[in-house]
Amino acid sequence: MRFFKKIIATILGKATSGQLFLGCLFGVILGFIPGFSYSPLLSLLFIFLVLILNVNIGFVVIVFVISKILSFIIEPVSFYIGQLMIDGVMQPLIKWFVNTPVLAFAGFDYYLVTGAFVLSVILGIIFGIILVKLFAQFRQKMAKLQSDTVQYQKVVSKFWVKLFCWILFGKSVHKIDWNQLKDQRLKHPFRISGIIIVLIIIGLLFLFQAFLQTQMVRNILQTQLTKLNGATVDFKHVKIDFTDAQLSIEGLGVADPDNLTQDRFYAKELTAKLNIKALLTKRLVLSKVVVNGVSTSHQRKEKAVLYTKLEESPALIDQKSTEQKIEQRTQQKEVNTYSVEKYIKNTQKYRQYANDLYRIIQFISDKKQTSKGQEDRLETKQQVQSYGYANVQAQFLIDKTPILTIQKLDVTGIQIKDSQRIFDLKAQNIATEPGLLNATTKINLTDRQNNIRAYLVDYHQAEKVNQFSMHLTNIPAKSLFDDIQFHKGFALDANDMSLTTNGTWQMKNDEVNINLPIDLKLNQVIIKVNNVTKEFETLPLKINIVGNLQNPLIQLSQSQLQDILLQAGVSEVKSQIKDKLKDKIPKELPFGF
Repeated sequence: MRFFKKIIATILGKATSGQLFLGCLFGVILGFIPGFSYSPLLSLLFIFLVLILNVNIGFVVIVFVISKILSFIIEPVSFYIGQLMIDGVMQPLIKWFVNTPVLAFAGFDYYLVTGAFVLSVILGIIFGIILVKLFAQFRQKMAKLQSDTVQYQKVVSKFWVKLFCWILFGKSVHKIDWNQLKDQRLKHPFRISGIIIVLIIIGLLFLFQAFLQTQMVRNILQTQLTKLNGATVDFKHVKIDFTDAQLSIEGLGVADPDNLTQDRFYAKELTAKLNIKALLTKRLVLSKVVVNGVSTSHQRKEKAVLYTKLEESPALIDQKSTEQKIEQRTQQKEVNTYSVEKYIKNTQKYRQYANDLYRIIQFISDKKQTSKGQEDRLETKQQVQSYGYANVQAQFLIDKTPILTIQKLDVTGIQIKDSQRIFDLKAQNIATEPGLLNATTKINLTDRQNNIRAYLVDYHQAEKVNQFSMHLTNIPAKSLFDDIQFHKGFALDANDMSLTTNGTWQMKNDEVNINLPIDLKLNQVIIKVNNVTKEFETLPLKINIVGNLQNPLIQLSQSQLQDILLQAGVSEVKSQIKDKLKDKIPKELPFGF
């Protein structure tokens, strides 16, 4: 019993003015910090200070609970202060914290962490001073009452007085000498047992660092990939072998935002080399990433959650507006310019392809910011509405190295849904902030029959235009013509086709603008114009796709088909073809097959 009481007295400590002030300050700070996952460094720092310094732990716990409740009530105020600090004159200092090893774990890249810490220090000092003064008055009053036995017994018999004294002093109020306490000073500022406990905790953290760092790696991957995907990205198992710096992931599931019960990308296994040193700055650098057992259709065990609602692109505008732009852009009589949406039957499928490609390009393209403008502040408000105050991060503070970097990626055996084709993908220098890498991003996709090859390059330099190339050979043409809305009286069919394009693209103001000159060759072609049928061994066409990726314009020279058909047509139908061909040819050829 004596041993137990001694432990209680040691943990609670003495109740001097300095102890109460520090206990109030530390309790408020710990209560206002959003959580260990947001700011592990601050959380551990002040927990260690509470243990090492001879402050009253019981009092700290009470202040912590009250402060935590208060922090939720005034969360918008904390967030606003964080905005003033991060977006204002303190940005250089905060940026240094965010990009410095170990200090990066303070979590000052989160608006709420920064604002809550500043506000908690201010409130902790104010409440601490008030509390010290109130305690001094209470102590003097109790010292005077102690000489009046009857009156003193009435006061100390009250429940709240007994509880208050036990929490502050760790002993019964009847055993307190208030006159002696009035002149008491703290002789030992440090708690020996607290130092021992801190050393034990540090030892345990060292022993379990693999688990903690694994959780950190998991959180970085999950957060960044979920932002890219727009819906849940999760894993069954994540393991790190620190001896070989090897990362292993089993069951990587990338949910489909349009069908939350399905994974649109699922990998049985992922292995990578891990840069351990980069973890000190909360950065994840992976090299030699190999992904195996990939499927583009996988049933999820648990329904996914949307990270953010994918808004309809402003490029997908109404038909009238599109046609007005076409008329303004078209200057040559021989080249017709058409909108994809008007002439492709399955526009919903096309939009899905375009949006998926747009999200990938948006992820790999440089989005580095150096300051916050009016549009950025509006975006911050939208993020608050979607993700809550605690999860809004000032990623523009990231400097020197990106949050997530994949130096080399090798994805093998990609099985496309409803297709017999198997693809392999190789990529280099993919990052959340690619401009910080000072390296070119390259993505190469091929099928194992070598009939489909696509190559994308992003230089991350304003003076260089990015490249895109695609080569298709011996591709069945049925899916192509099934999607085209031909005019009445015209029909076009082919057995297979080949396509080559070497074009350029650029991302500007959140729009991906493309310029893709395409050489299309159709094989074993049958064309019908007003019941006149003609067969061709091959039919070459030149097409140009320009404009916004999500609503491009397709330029097709009308004279190409005219010349081919007129040269091949029999004499009695030449005039008929010449007169009516202009209104009968297909208005466009889709490239999203």
